[in-house]
Amino acid sequence: WMPGGESIIVKATNHPESDRNTNRIFSVSVADGRMKELLAPRGPFGDIRVSPNGKLVSFLGCRVDGPEPHDLLLLPVGETAASNLTGASLDRQVMDYRWLKDGSILLDAVDGFRTKFVSYNPERVEEEAGVFATNPRQFAVSEDGTVAFVGETATELQELWIWRKGQTPERVTRINAPFEEQYALAKPEVYKYKSFDGTE
Repeated sequence: WMPGGESIIVKATNHPESDRNTNRIFSVSVADGRMKELLAPRGPFGDIRVSPNGKLVSFLGCRVDGPEPHDLLLLPVGETAASNLTGASLDRQVMDYRWLKDGSILLDAVDGFRTKFVSYNPERVEEEAGVFATNPRQFAVSEDGTVAFVGETATELQELWIWRKGQTPERVTRINAPFEEQYALAKPEVYKYKSFDGTE
């Protein structure tokens, strides 16, 4: 929804029979259903959201044609081109993201075998927000900035965690405790070796 409630931003196509990526981003008027095309991103995209002030439409998209949405892109309302917020500085796949009420963005990004929280302030400067013992997945942010997220590791199943900035996250559920008490999950080990040219 746009902040005023007069329109909603959607992903849609009028060529559902095509085997190409024909989805585009539209603004739909609530009053009369009129659709205005805002952008035709290249490749697959999704997770469309609107900034708190209604000036930016954000979505997860591709740098080129795919194969999967990788970066967070920002489309200023009224303009015809989106900019890649994360492509140059992060170079990691964005899994999930949320706008915060001050205009900053918190996102969950892949980092090797782990995931971590990264934030962008209102000036779009990247900051590492949180690297924890558990890997954050989907998350939600409350009005006061408290983050609830699904966390897991290779040896701990998914549980709900609460994180307040500047503090260590707290695990608040024990949904999978009976399973973990009955079965031991194998701890992964990383092996490194030198190739023929000395490269590790």
